[in-house]
Amino acid sequence: MWSNPAADYSRQLGREPINNGLFRAIVSSGGYAQMSMLRDPGVVEATVAWQLDTMKSLNIGRVAWPENFGESPLLPSETTVEVEGRRLSPDLLRFWSYVAALDVHLGQPPRRVLEIGSGYGGFARVMRLHHPGCRFVLLDLQPSLTVAGHFLAHAFPEALIVHATSLSDPSAKDADFVLVAAEHAGDITGESFDLAVNFWSLGEMTRAHVAGYFDLIQARNSVRSLFTVNHVFAPLDTTAHNLPALLDTGGWLSRFDRDWQISFFGIDPLLHDCPVIRHTHMGAAVMAQRQVADLEARRAASEIATQVHREDFVTLAAASPAGDLATSQTVDLHAALQRRGAVVIGPETAFDARRYGDTLQLWRDDSRRGADSAFFRLWNDVRINGSPLSRRLLCLWLASRWRAPIRGGEGPAMLDTVLTEQYEFGAGHDGRWRSDPLLTLPFHVSRNLEAASTLL
Repeated sequence: MWSNPAADYSRQLGREPINNGLFRAIVSSGGYAQMSMLRDPGVVEATVAWQLDTMKSLNIGRVAWPENFGESPLLPSETTVEVEGRRLSPDLLRFWSYVAALDVHLGQPPRRVLEIGSGYGGFARVMRLHHPGCRFVLLDLQPSLTVAGHFLAHAFPEALIVHATSLSDPSAKDADFVLVAAEHAGDITGESFDLAVNFWSLGEMTRAHVAGYFDLIQARNSVRSLFTVNHVFAPLDTTAHNLPALLDTGGWLSRFDRDWQISFFGIDPLLHDCPVIRHTHMGAAVMAQRQVADLEARRAASEIATQVHREDFVTLAAASPAGDLATSQTVDLHAALQRRGAVVIGPETAFDARRYGDTLQLWRDDSRRGADSAFFRLWNDVRINGSPLSRRLLCLWLASRWRAPIRGGEGPAMLDTVLTEQYEFGAGHDGRWRSDPLLTLPFHVSRNLEAASTLL
């Protein structure tokens, strides 16, 4: 998804060397911004005000700010607002919320950080301001590294910044920032990092690139902690001309192996649930520490997932031996529920999502967004134990997030969509949709999944 912006930036950088004006022009194009894309002064002011209030409530406010904390003068002034003598922007405060979260969960400052998809260097700057002894390896496309190198050199004039093709390069040994182009990521092996981070780019990469970066983190190098925030529940239009490419994007959640202890999970966490900004898809944050999943960890994941079995979306969708819950719209549903006895959920239980879809019309989303959510408990059990039942229930939960296709006139409207996670966990790890005889999904869900799979 970044090929076109990267090509544009390469052309601009090919016409003239990087300088403050060119840096500002590239950043102003919006490719690197998220919360600072909108430049209406009222929007910026309202966003920053909400962020400051939220940080105060989360106890990650201004007390711990470095003395020189503030937005870089290289960033467009229209994306900032002055508060008590400091120049602040929505993205600066977003980066600070990440740094504050890391302080809570890491316990001690990381000495060496690997950032995958470092953009213009905004997070690395804030992290370095807070932890001056922290050293970085930044991985990104070459145009981004050129932009980041200029930005970080301006922020830290005394820092040693090295562009390298390999971390074995002697010049990289004592560097404060080592910038490595993404095409050389495969050469990074046998290294140790206290922390690896990625923000809002794994969800935009091809599945092959996502798999490669997780192999870099989980197999080829030693990484003590991982923190990532990326897209979840992003809708896909099944009529889109580039649907095959879109379906080949992301899949990052299913790449976590069992040997992570998840210390934090949240949907739209920290400063991402801003009521002023709604133009981005939902995101999930995962903070994890590398730890072999022993028998106790596996048992705990299974027990927590079992709690989901008593939730209504599970019991209402579970098949009843007496057949007292049919999918017909004419059924007296309340009477049927009153007659129903105990429901036992097990590996052989069949589920019919139409019971709460077509019949019950339960389209409310699960309001829980953290480790207490059904989504996290089921995903964690699939991740650690590979539980087929939890995978089936995960598909069931995701199907409950769907909205029935809006029909008008001759056929479905353009809002008939397939969710990336629905496809991801419905397809299994081989990338193909596999029908499950114990799981019946609403027609519009199964139809879209089947249609999408034929395009791969």
